[in-house]
Amino acid sequence: MAEQQSAQERATFPREAAGILRARSLSADYRHLAASLRVGQRVMDVGCGTGAMTAGMAELVAPGEVTGLDANAALLSEAHHTHGHVQNLSFCTGDVYALQDEEAFDVVVMARVLQWLAHPRPALERMVKALKPGGRLFVLDYNHVKARLVPPPPREMLHFRERYLAWRAEAGMENEVADHVAEWMQGLGLTDVEVVAQHEITQRSDDDFSRRVRLWGDVARTRGHQVVAAGFVSEEERQIAVERFEAWAASDAEEQHFYLLSVVGTKPL
Repeated sequence: MAEQQSAQERATFPREAAGILRARSLSADYRHLAASLRVGQRVMDVGCGTGAMTAGMAELVAPGEVTGLDANAALLSEAHHTHGHVQNLSFCTGDVYALQDEEAFDVVVMARVLQWLAHPRPALERMVKALKPGGRLFVLDYNHVKARLVPPPPREMLHFRERYLAWRAEAGMENEVADHVAEWMQGLGLTDVEVVAQHEITQRSDDDFSRRVRLWGDVARTRGHQVVAAGFVSEEERQIAVERFEAWAASDAEEQHFYLLSVVGTKPL
């Protein structure tokens, strides 16, 4: 499918953007899952990236086994290099649409990945098949439309963000995916579907504010080149957006709100 291929191409993480993934941890960036995992469970992390959060899963379920799956060979190479020493953790290359495992895992996780898929429901269906009866599917993702910054950032960044979301939508990516997951899970027959708010709220008084509030600048600096190449913004617009946003983040920014939901459903026995 051309649309699926376009989404896959646009979802490919630029090497210079991998720092966003490295900075994450399970305890800080997926609290609901961290509180739900149990010793001995077998877990698959779909779209594991550099393995930063996957390693946290392995620590919590040991001696249970964790498998990290990703289609990006460069990210998996880093995951192997950084976390390959963890005995109950393995990584493999794969596409969620082609996932062949059936009734193999107690828990299947997809964190901040469904937003990048042109066909999220078939991906969810494959993950449900990989669950054992009674197993649980955890999906963590955003509604990008509901994100807000206080005070509003420079108009140049607002323009870039609008065009970035249009670039995503053209490839079939759902910018409001977080608010659809529960319905999709129920449609696939999962029970006890629960929605837990995991909103990322960062304030200037927070220790990591300077890193987190620069996320949109990082997006424009890294993925922005893809948006330029597709003709949604000019290179001059991208550069000005980055420069003015970074100045705003350093002096004016007070709060950043990202709308993020964890949705979990159970496969019937």
